[in-house]
Amino acid sequence: MQRRTVLATLGSLSATAGCVGITPPRSDGRDRATGTGTSRTDGERPDADPNCPSFAADPDRTVCWPSEDRIRSRVFLNASTPVFEPDSDDLSAETVEFVLHDQHPDRSVGVDPHDWWIARRTGDGWDRIASGSTSDAWRTIDPGQRYTWSLSLQPHPTPRTDDTTYIVQALDDGTYAFGTVALLGGRADDALRIECVAVVEVRRR
Repeated sequence: MQRRTVLATLGSLSATAGCVGITPPRSDGRDRATGTGTSRTDGERPDADPNCPSFAADPDRTVCWPSEDRIRSRVFLNASTPVFEPDSDDLSAETVEFVLHDQHPDRSVGVDPHDWWIARRTGDGWDRIASGSTSDAWRTIDPGQRYTWSLSLQPHPTPRTDDTTYIVQALDDGTYAFGTVALLGGRADDALRIECVAVVEVRRR
C-alpha cells in the first residue's frame, strides 16, 4: 500500500528529518551487473539471475522478491507493492516501502541501515544508480521483527524512528531493484551473508 504525506519545504531534507543522502552513481562502468556472467565486473556474480541483480561482495546467498526464493528463505526483503504508481502532479509524497523480514525461529539478523543500493534495468543488464554508504549504525532484527526502508521520489516530512530509514530518489518509469545485505547471526564470525533484493516497477502517472 502506498502511503501519502503532505509535502513540506525543502528544509525537511535535513538529517533531523530522517532522510538519507544519496551517493552519486559511478561513471566508470563498475556498477553494472549484466546477470549473464559473460563480462564480470566488481560486485557482479557469474551465476546471477538476470531478473535479480547482485551487487554485494561475495554473498553466501541472494534472495529475490518476488520469486520462489523468498519462500524457501526465512530472511528476505519485500516491497509494499510490486508496481509503484506515484502521481507526478499531486502535491503529496507517495512512498514505497522495502521491508526486511526475519522469520527464522531462533536467530537474529543484523543490518547496516545505510548500506543499500538501487539499480535500474536497462537493455544491457542492470545499472546501479544510487546507494547509501556503510556506517557504524547497526540494527538487530529479532525473530518475527522487521526493518523498513521508505523510498519517495520527492522530499516530505518524516518522523525519525528507529525501525525505518527514509530515502529520497527521483526515478523515471522503469524496473528497479532495491538491495541490502543482512547477516543471519548478527556480527558473529560465522554469520551468513544474505543479499536481499526486491524488484519493483515504477510507473509515474
